[in-house]
Amino acid sequence: MRKLAVLVPWSSPFFWTATAFNLMNLKHPEGWEVRFIQGEGWCPSNRHNMCITKALNWGAHAMCFMGPDHWVETDCLVKLIGHLEDGWDMACGWVPSRGTRIGPNDQVYPKIAYVKKDPDVLPSTKTPVLYHNDEEWDVITTGAESQEIHIIGSGILMFKVEVVADMKRPWFSEFIQKDSMFSRFPVQDSHFVFRCTIVGGNRLWLDTTITAYHLDVFPIDETYAEKFADQENHPIKEVTTPMDERNMPDPTAQPIFMGGDDEVS
Repeated sequence: MRKLAVLVPWSSPFFWTATAFNLMNLKHPEGWEVRFIQGEGWCPSNRHNMCITKALNWGAHAMCFMGPDHWVETDCLVKLIGHLEDGWDMACGWVPSRGTRIGPNDQVYPKIAYVKKDPDVLPSTKTPVLYHNDEEWDVITTGAESQEIHIIGSGILMFKVEVVADMKRPWFSEFIQKDSMFSRFPVQDSHFVFRCTIVGGNRLWLDTTITAYHLDVFPIDETYAEKFADQENHPIKEVTTPMDERNMPDPTAQPIFMGGDDEVS
C-alpha cells in the first residue's frame, strides 16, 4: 500500500480545536495508508524541514502540508491525490491570507497565487515573491478558476516524494531583513514552491474547488450579527451548533449544585 504523510508544521502544545477535529475527520484516499506527522522546530522553516525528514524516514510516497490553523472540506486529501494520480507532480488548495494586505489591489484576506508568464525563462530575482514584477508574473486572486500555477503558500500543498528527494537541502529557508531587528519575511513556503516549480520543473495544479478557511480570533462587535446572519454559510458549521439544537437544560427544573447543598439557601 502506498503511503501518504500529512504534515503539520507545528510544535506548540496549543492547537486550534476546529483544526484538530477537522484533521481527524478527513477522508483517506483509497489504497493509501495515511499518517499524520508533526514538525517541531524553532522557526517555520525548521518545522517544515522536520516534517519532510520524518516523512522520508517513514517511506512516504506522497506528502501533504496542512496548516495548523486551517479548516478544509473532508474530501480534500481525496481530491489532491486524484490530481497526483492524474499525472501532476504537485497539487494544492487555496487558503485566504490572514490579516495582511497583499496582492495587486492591496486586498485584505485575499487568496493569492503567482503564475509565471514564461515558465521556461528564469525570473530576474531568486526571491520573486518579494521582488516580482508584472512583466514576468501574473498575480491571481480570489475568484480565479482551477489552473496550473507556479507559486503559492504551503497551507494545503501535496506533492510526490520525488519532488523533494533530490532537491538541495534545506528544503525551506528563512528570509531575514538585513536592516531590521532580525525581522523575517514570511515567504519560506512560497519560495519552497518556487524552487519546486520554476527551478525543479515540477508542475503544480491549483484546485479552487476545495473549500478551505483560515481560522482567526476577531474582536466581535454589533456588526457581526449582520455579517453572519446566514447560518447556512457558516464556514465551520460542523463544529458549531445553533442554540435551538443544543441539549439545553429545562429552565423549570430544580438546579443542581456541585459540592454544595441540594437546595438554594
